[in-house]
Amino acid sequence: MAKRISMACLGFDDEPDYFKPSMVSQEHLSELFVDVPTSVRDWAKQCIRNGWRIYTVSQRRGRCYPRQKVITIPVWVITLTDKPGKKIWYISHELAHAMDECRHNHGPEFMEWLKTICPEEHLHWELGYKPRNARAAGIDPF
Repeated sequence: MAKRISMACLGFDDEPDYFKPSMVSQEHLSELFVDVPTSVRDWAKQCIRNGWRIYTVSQRRGRCYPRQKVITIPVWVITLTDKPGKKIWYISHELAHAMDECRHNHGPEFMEWLKTICPEEHLHWELGYKPRNARAAGIDPF
């Protein structure tokens, strides 16, 4: 039987398409919404009221797991002190996926949710992640 080439074989962590409780980084959970605007926290509360759970994880990227209604934010995002606002954008980005019903794309509907959730002064971080989609949605560098 042929062995499947995995992300780990290519030098990346294998990150499954489903959430496992062992991914959670409990020691950083209390820091997740520190220095995050009330408006973003309110969107997170809305997601939680809609049955979503939000966790910090020791992984390289955050994800939205629609079947399990889980949002994950990597620990490295919480510890960003040299890039003010990137943490706020990152959390907003993952919340937008949940509000967009986790279509796993970054199309116009997703961008509208992101622009609704993320404070305008932090939206420019999307240009570093999905520049074409962000520009199409009217997101400017500053």
